[in-house]
Amino acid sequence: MKKKLLIMMLALTVSVALIAGATMAWFTAEDETKDAVFKTGTVEIKAKGAKPLGEKGIKNVNPGDCYILEYNIKNTGSKQIELRSIFNTAWEDNLSRKNIFIVPHKDSDWVLYQPDDAQGPGKKIYAYYMGGPVDPEESVKLNLVVYFDGALTGNNYQGKEFTVSGDVEAVQATNGAPSAVWGDGWNAVNGTEYSFDYTGWQLNELDPEDIACYNANLGEQEEPEEPEEPEEPEEPEIAVVDDFSFTYLFKKVGQGWGAPYKIVEGQISNAKDEEENLVSGEKEITVNLYSGSNLLQSKTTTVELVDGADGYSIEFDNQINYWTTYVKIIIDETEILGQRVIN
Repeated sequence: MKKKLLIMMLALTVSVALIAGATMAWFTAEDETKDAVFKTGTVEIKAKGAKPLGEKGIKNVNPGDCYILEYNIKNTGSKQIELRSIFNTAWEDNLSRKNIFIVPHKDSDWVLYQPDDAQGPGKKIYAYYMGGPVDPEESVKLNLVVYFDGALTGNNYQGKEFTVSGDVEAVQATNGAPSAVWGDGWNAVNGTEYSFDYTGWQLNELDPEDIACYNANLGEQEEPEEPEEPEEPEEPEIAVVDDFSFTYLFKKVGQGWGAPYKIVEGQISNAKDEEENLVSGEKEITVNLYSGSNLLQSKTTTVELVDGADGYSIEFDNQINYWTTYVKIIIDETEILGQRVIN
């Protein structure tokens, strides 16, 4: 019996210990971690051009002439980028572009490309920059040679305009983006021993070395002087009208007894400034119709004062009461009551 009692007491002691262990307090602590903030980079560019280099202007082209157009492109974003330009050409009156040859200057890091199904000077001309990637704040230049063939530029081109228009595109340089965005063109120009063979061009056998501009020293090229634009004469300042006088009469719109009076017509005269000088020049006037102290209608028109005088005529939307309405005119915040002429 004593043995059973002892076992029961031991079991009870273990149960109490387990219960006490289940409710025991523990020392703990916690702290916030810092956020990991990811910010995307930016792809931004600023392109300037086309600027013709050299002393020759591009407004008096002769057969056989060549020119260098300079484009300056700056990476204004935060990421490294790759660049390409896309050019379109056009002769006025849709003349043939067979007489045109376009090639990057020999010191340029650009190459041309056209897809197999769209080749020739009349199709889009792609120029890829092969000196990249371009770092943020870095600028690169594209010097494009444009040649007008002497034999193919006949009399039908006299006095005609030739236009080279273009866009510049940029794409992030990382993670295969240029290939994904520009596809076959980018892959082709980065291929082994790539060269542009001018398929579809009338001048496809022309050697660029035979074009003077192709071998020109870019450091010696001078920018053509821009003709000075004549200065526009300053508009004379028109004095503020401080005083004037005017007459007015009411006229009907249409004929007959029942035709409504809607027109105010008259003459402004003796418009002077504060120094009593007659004012000349264009002025905006506001014509106000009153009945007693109530403003009924208001309209604005313009007069051309000559020595302080000009006529005016203005039609209102609502009918004018011939007997009870009178007119005031405002010029330069000066409001004057007019003298009515009975017609």
